[in-house]
Amino acid sequence: MPARHDDLFGRIASFQALRTAARKAIKGKRKKPGAARFMANFEPEVLRLERDLRDGSYRPGGYVEIGNLTSQFFANLYLDGFDHWVSEVLGAPYVRYVDDFALFHDDPAVLAGWRDRIARYLEGRRLRLHPRKTAILPTAAPAPFLGFILMPGGRRLPDDNVARFRGRLRGMRDRWRAGTIEAEDVEARVGAWVAHAVHADTWRLRQDLLGGSGRRPVWLDRR
Repeated sequence: MPARHDDLFGRIASFQALRTAARKAIKGKRKKPGAARFMANFEPEVLRLERDLRDGSYRPGGYVEIGNLTSQFFANLYLDGFDHWVSEVLGAPYVRYVDDFALFHDDPAVLAGWRDRIARYLEGRRLRLHPRKTAILPTAAPAPFLGFILMPGGRRLPDDNVARFRGRLRGMRDRWRAGTIEAEDVEARVGAWVAHAVHADTWRLRQDLLGGSGRRPVWLDRR
């Protein structure tokens, strides 16, 4: 039988619980304008939040930028029928992850026909194939897929991905040395790239860019 908790909302909405939650939420974001304003008036802001929650007047603000993964959700929602159509009507060997998909056949002419039929199917649902990312390639050729270049012997990152990260990394290094970004913020941003990069053959690349273990910049320890 599930456990019963009395006055759970009261405990969640208490000043102490909200203060702890706010400090966790603000971690790594202290330099952002909204977070900086909140921290400048920290205790009154938490007290106001507690009051609004308890009297029922609290209303969440509008989204500024979302992190709620709507593109992934809608891709799976809209393309569920597409999965069945490709597999059952075209009869194609097929893999899909979110909005990236690949079909396989030994005859390029068959693949070209499938591509045309897929384009018409998607147009009927107000969708379209990406004009620059749709290609017919032999499986032995390097092919972009899921943010990597797939090759018979492994995976590598696209050159533009590496170039963008090099630029961001130089910018973070300069800001960290100037004291305008915190180490934990650098680690979070680098960590997001590393989490993707480790799925490719990037050990030497990460050593070159970051040094040490290839997971965090060694210059964070050398102010």
